[in-house]
Amino acid sequence: MNLPIPADAENISERIFESAKKLIEYKYWDAIQEYELVSWINNFTTKEEKYFAASILLTLIYRNQNAIRTFGAQLFQVTIPNYLEEKKVYSIDCLDSWHEQINTPNARANLPFRFSTIEGVDNKPAKSGAAIFRALKKEFFDNSLGIGCQSFENLSKNNKINTLILFDDILGTGEQFDTFIKKTGLLSLNLNVLYCPFAANAEGLKEIKSKYPSIDVLPVEILSEANGLFAKSNKLFYHDNICKAEDFKHFYKALCSSRNFKMDVNELLGKGELALTYLFNDSTPNNNIAALWYGDKNWKRLVKR
Repeated sequence: MNLPIPADAENISERIFESAKKLIEYKYWDAIQEYELVSWINNFTTKEEKYFAASILLTLIYRNQNAIRTFGAQLFQVTIPNYLEEKKVYSIDCLDSWHEQINTPNARANLPFRFSTIEGVDNKPAKSGAAIFRALKKEFFDNSLGIGCQSFENLSKNNKINTLILFDDILGTGEQFDTFIKKTGLLSLNLNVLYCPFAANAEGLKEIKSKYPSIDVLPVEILSEANGLFAKSNKLFYHDNICKAEDFKHFYKALCSSRNFKMDVNELLGKGELALTYLFNDSTPNNNIAALWYGDKNWKRLVKR
C-alpha cells in the first residue's frame, strides 16, 4: 500500500530517530536502551514504513521514573490529603507530619485507610498497575498500609478501616475496572473508595463515573481522543492539508499482517482500540499499539508488556 508521505519523508524520519536517541542519551527514556530503539526501527524497511515508525516515536508519551515520582507527589501531597479531609476520614495538620504518619512502622494500627491496586482481573501476575503500586509504596508509604484484593473482605470486619484507595497505571475503556469491582465485591463492603489512576481515557472515565457514582475517581491526568496515534490532530498524517490518518491505520494493520503478528486483529490497536503510545518506564498499558510491545523472531519489540 502506498502512503501519502511528504517528499522529504526520509529526512523527517531521520531527524525524529536522532531525537529519540537523544532522549535515551539524556536518560529521559530511562528504561529503553539505544540498541533496543535501533533494533525496533530496523523492523521498518521501506521509506513509508520508516516514516510511520517516526510518527509513532514522535507521538510517544513516556513517563520516566522522575515523572512517576511527580505523579505520586501529586497524589500524596494534594489529591489524597484533600480527599481524606473532605470525606472526614482523617485530619492532616501538615504535609510533613502526614508523610511521617504514613511511613511509620505502626501506621497500620493508627490509620483508617488502606492502599491497593487493580490486579487479578485476567489471572496475569505482572500487571502494570502493580508496578505503579510498588513504585508508590517505595516512595510514599509504609508497606503495612498495603493490602491485596484477596484480603478486601477482611476490611469489613475491621471497624477502624473505612476507606480504600486504589492505584492504577491507566483507566482505559473501564472494562478492567468494572471486572475488578464485580470480582472483588468491593461495593458490598461499605467503604469509601477512591480510585487514582495515573492517567484516564476521557470516555472510560465518563463511563466509570456514570456506572459507579459511589466511587470517587481522581486521575492525575486525562487522555483525550487526541492522544491516540491515529487522531486527526497528528500532523504527520496530513498530506496536502488533508488528514490521512485512516490510510495510515490501514497501512499499520497491513504491516502487522505482513510481519505475521500472532494476535487477533482487534489487539493491534490495543485494548479498546485506543491506539495509545503512552508508556511508563516500568510498565506498558495494554491500550498501546501492539507494534511497541509485540515481539518474536520477526519483530523486535521496543518495550515489554
